[in-house]
Amino acid sequence: MAIAAVAIIVVAAVAVVAVALPGKDNKSNSDPNEGFGTDTVVIYGNANNDSYIDSDDLNMVQEIVDKKSTWDRSKNPFADANCDGQITKEDVDKIQMIIDKKEGKIFYKNYFGEDQEISFPLKNKKIAVTYWQQAEAVAILGQWNNVKVANAYVTQIKGNQYPCEGIVEVGTTGSSAKSVDDNGISAMISAGINLIIATPTSAVKTGCEKVIVDGVQADAIYLWHMGNSSIPTILTMGIMFDQEEKAQKYAKFCYDLIDKVESKLEGKEKKDIIVTTMYANQASRSDITVCSGVGREGTCTVLQHLGNVYNNWKGINDFGMASYQKEWFLGEGDKFDVIFMAYSSVDQLTYSQDKFNSSFEEFIEYFKNTKAYNNHGMIGAPYIFAGYSMFSMMMYAAWMLYPDLFSLEEAQDSLQEWFDNFTVAKVDVKKDAVCYYTGDKYQTLYADA
Repeated sequence: MAIAAVAIIVVAAVAVVAVALPGKDNKSNSDPNEGFGTDTVVIYGNANNDSYIDSDDLNMVQEIVDKKSTWDRSKNPFADANCDGQITKEDVDKIQMIIDKKEGKIFYKNYFGEDQEISFPLKNKKIAVTYWQQAEAVAILGQWNNVKVANAYVTQIKGNQYPCEGIVEVGTTGSSAKSVDDNGISAMISAGINLIIATPTSAVKTGCEKVIVDGVQADAIYLWHMGNSSIPTILTMGIMFDQEEKAQKYAKFCYDLIDKVESKLEGKEKKDIIVTTMYANQASRSDITVCSGVGREGTCTVLQHLGNVYNNWKGINDFGMASYQKEWFLGEGDKFDVIFMAYSSVDQLTYSQDKFNSSFEEFIEYFKNTKAYNNHGMIGAPYIFAGYSMFSMMMYAAWMLYPDLFSLEEAQDSLQEWFDNFTVAKVDVKKDAVCYYTGDKYQTLYADA
């Protein structure tokens, strides 16, 4: 989860762990794919809806087979490991296969609500990623060296974060669907792609299903990549790739940050926050995009741990956003302590400090005379919150919002941990990162910190 004024970083080119995650399964969310707890691994065989597939699941299903307990399909749908509608010894055998890491086929509940079959484990695959969020997931799980095809956003905009020599570029920087147009499909077939980490949209799915290599359709993973879904998606993929330790390490990193900021803010008065997305062509737009799907939209999901985030699901799109007229911010919307601006199509690693400052000063003019503007509550950031890296900037956000409670050093340390452990980039955050507005035309909350 990331926030306030993100890092612009100049970069030089990043067995189940038996540690229970700290009690997050009771956190509510709005994603229909997470109806069994926010940490649920959505692979059939995860009988008890936790973050693992292990002996607990095996014993639970064995007891159902032995008639020592009964199966409640509505509460424990993933107990049906072979997805045939009943609990039998075959389900016990399938769970044992997963635990033993033996090759075979497994089922998982994909983003579209389908019970999808996929190869297991996903080792030595030739991988294609359809956008930058999917590249992040592959890097977290230590699979970047297996990527053979990548969307142009990865190769062009994030090329200094991901080494792309020898990787075939497909699509455009503005569309994941273009990765699987006729040219993209042809490129994937030529590269022998047998696994696609896909942006879960219908258009992308249609294209992925056309990737046939040696008469076999490529496996594809369709899981949501932002908001409350980011952690369970990585945990699910961790099992698929036999990289549970890396996945659990990522989850612990995220939850440790959440716990740290929440504990420091406990009992303190929190700020009222609204999140907007600002576009390069904002001057030609009659409206402003407001992000309000807490749990769905990444920035809102991060900020909910730091303040009272505007949360209105009426009229939002799939990504948790809706359009508001500019005048709304001077009327009904003139009540927020902080207006957090996410810059669309701006990557954290390629924007210069001067350009960041210039964009910030341009964008805040749209909110002139609002409560937030008049009280130093304008904060800006490149838009990296639609992916798994959103957690990496959480401490920066905390510092920028509450500089009396959090320090810049804490923020730098957590971002450094992200780069060191979950990316393929080599970055010295204190030396190379530029993470917030540093100009003198507007005084931010953290200006005197």
